[in-house]
Amino acid sequence: MPLFDYCCGRHTTEELFFPNEQIPEEKPCSTCGGRAIRMLPVVAKTPGRWGDQTGKYGVNGFFDRGLGATYYNSMEKEKLMDAKGLTTLSSFGDDYVDDSLDKQTESDLRHERNIKTFKAKMADSGGDAGKAIAETFTLSEMRKQGTLTDTGVNDG
Repeated sequence: MPLFDYCCGRHTTEELFFPNEQIPEEKPCSTCGGRAIRMLPVVAKTPGRWGDQTGKYGVNGFFDRGLGATYYNSMEKEKLMDAKGLTTLSSFGDDYVDDSLDKQTESDLRHERNIKTFKAKMADSGGDAGKAIAETFTLSEMRKQGTLTDTGVNDG
């Protein structure tokens, strides 16, 4: 909840407001009734970032098994991660994991369809693997699947 200081020149008072409540620039002083003006808020300066927590009780740092090191705030953790060539999942965006899983699932399904088609073509060709491959992986089918583009093979 927002907390503001108001000063009339002789007295300073703190006023607490609800989040959606209108916050006035001036109001009557609660001590003397004079005109009190809202003062500029003072921003807290912290040694780290908001939410930095170090260790279970905030004193001995945090040992990260994945990093194999102890750190005392998020900035130290990022420095250790950079030194090891690592990055946090939050660096990739909100939907990175879901998008990656969807892409992998689509690739797996395409692979299963190709295997099924190849086996059917093998049976039709009497076991001729070369013919089955040529009929399964036609240029038009590879372009449709996105594995072949005008500039070459797309193996991603």
